[in-house]
Amino acid sequence: MKSRKILCFGEDNPYLMIERGKIEQPGEWMKVFKTEFKYDEVNPWWDAYEMTMTDFCNNNKTLPIRISVCCYRNSGKHPIYGTVVTTTREIEMAPD
Repeated sequence: MKSRKILCFGEDNPYLMIERGKIEQPGEWMKVFKTEFKYDEVNPWWDAYEMTMTDFCNNNKTLPIRISVCCYRNSGKHPIYGTVVTTTREIEMAPD
């Protein structure tokens, strides 16, 4: 079933993006990981991916991590469905 979202003006093509805060430039973000987009999918599921702690959070478990679900568009303007800012420590402490 196709979803017609006002935010994305058409089909859903979601992807997940993970960024970490820059220590030297508070408020600035560095892309850590981006999934492939799921064409015309309203309930996306992405494969597991492994990365080092250095790549993920620069070995700093209190560094802000921003996780966003975006909608891919050919125009290059990718609306954001939602974002959460957390830390690696908070992720580790979350209940299963």
